Amino acid sequence: MSVKTGQAQLYVRWMQEVRYDRARKNLDRHPNYILAACMASAT
Repeated sequence: MSVKTGQAQLYVRWMQEVRYDRARKNLDRHPNYILAACMASAT
């Protein structure tokens, strides 16, 4: 594996982590999450 290939793989992995972190922060606004929160508070 060349250095450039290794660096590219690290960059892709880092970008995926950034995307997952952003998605986790946006989970609160997802309709299923809101519905589950309402149902949990109703019981």
